[in-house]
Amino acid sequence: MKKYYFFLLVTLSYLFSSTGIYSQEKTMKIINGKEVVFIDGLPLIDEKEMMFLESLPVLELPDSYRNRELPESVDNSELPYFRSIFNQSDMECGQASAVAYT
Repeated sequence: MKKYYFFLLVTLSYLFSSTGIYSQEKTMKIINGKEVVFIDGLPLIDEKEMMFLESLPVLELPDSYRNRELPESVDNSELPYFRSIFNQSDMECGQASAVAYT
């Protein structure tokens, strides 16, 4: 009986560990006549884009931002940027609410 459980444990461990190796989907698309590699829907960064990102300045925060206390909670509904509450109807999904209110 112990051999059966050991065999089952080894088999399941192998199955679960080997499926994670191939979990990312790699696809290729042609955009503007150029072949672009996508992994899980996101394009890979090429050398030109990487050089642009490396040329961006590093964000320097003022010393007043360091070690300051943040409020425990904030009521965003008191801010002018908070969109008004709306009712979902018909075939609307909750994605609009998830994006707007989180």
